[in-house]
Amino acid sequence: MLRPDAAKPWIHALNPNAQVRLFCLPYAGGGTLDYRTWQENVPSTIDVCPVALPGRGHRMSEAAYSNLRLLAQDLVTELKPVFRQAPFAIFGHSMGAWIAYEIARELRRQRLDAPEHLFLSARWSPDLPTVTPKLSHLPDDQFVNAVQQRYNAIPQQLLDQPTILKMFLPSMRADFALLDTYVYSEEAPLDVPITAYRGMADKVVPLAGVQGWKVHTTAAFKMRQYAGGHFFLKDSAELLCDSIAAALR
Repeated sequence: MLRPDAAKPWIHALNPNAQVRLFCLPYAGGGTLDYRTWQENVPSTIDVCPVALPGRGHRMSEAAYSNLRLLAQDLVTELKPVFRQAPFAIFGHSMGAWIAYEIARELRRQRLDAPEHLFLSARWSPDLPTVTPKLSHLPDDQFVNAVQQRYNAIPQQLLDQPTILKMFLPSMRADFALLDTYVYSEEAPLDVPITAYRGMADKVVPLAGVQGWKVHTTAAFKMRQYAGGHFFLKDSAELLCDSIAAALR
């Protein structure tokens, strides 16, 4: 495995023999661990590359981004040499879907190679009205309660340890600020195939919102749904990886 300086600290390792790389972006409060089994579920020709954002994991000491456009700009600047090494695709779940989309637009702005495919999961098209109230401004207790009420995603063992939970709150709050302050700017559709995903029982992201991604590409568009709620990727990882592998084959 190759770990070039250009990829640090965003990517843990790169497979120099990969035919295509799949960069995976997290949901709000998430990290790289959600993609730890994905390499086992795709052909060896696909190099699964979870992206480590500041404020979590081994980058816990770094300040998390609270501006989505700035994050996309900096990520493209930092990973430009990696993007040039091999064809690549981008997957993003929830918050990660909007980041993936802005990365693709930033690549076009800088006249760099486009992704082979965008896989956008559990997030509505950004040109549509926001369907959920903003949370990032709430006091800590209200913020945690609101996040749990909406997503039920914070592990109980973390909720039971307020001191440790407090360590994660700055990056989690920054992630929600990133979403709360993102303002969509109209640009021409991408010439990149898009596959959009949704959990059939997702109470946060409506079906019409996911279908809305269709207007953002002049290439092929597909939408797939899987059993589960907002975090269907945890239980449907194999099916999701099968779909991605088929699209990249």
